[in-house]
Amino acid sequence: MLKDFPPIIEAWVTFLNTQDSTGIKSVLGPDVLIIAYQEGPDGPSTKIEGLEGVIDWVQYPPKGRFVFALISLEASTPCPELPSGDLTLKGTYQVSHTESDFTNQGSWTFSIQDGLIKALLHIPRGI
Repeated sequence: MLKDFPPIIEAWVTFLNTQDSTGIKSVLGPDVLIIAYQEGPDGPSTKIEGLEGVIDWVQYPPKGRFVFALISLEASTPCPELPSGDLTLKGTYQVSHTESDFTNQGSWTFSIQDGLIKALLHIPRGI
């Protein structure tokens, strides 16, 4: 497990929590791809493509409704669902809903290319 989380991953978590896209363009590749299983690993997946698509997806829920925390992160083998990059990181996150007692955990797999997040696989634990 990594002792310190890379700045681009910390920036991703900050973006999710603040929904402020000011600095996110410096950590996401222009053709970034997210594959999101929003209902858990057995649910349908959604592909979000391109920088503006990802920004719109993150900013869709009302601001402040969800709070994410990265629990662990480690180097991993490439994920077959994602385009390959220079480095693959896999981590566990926790998300809390600020208007209820709901919390959940899940996994993120990042494909990193030239210091930018090229792709992300988002899989929450099934509800």
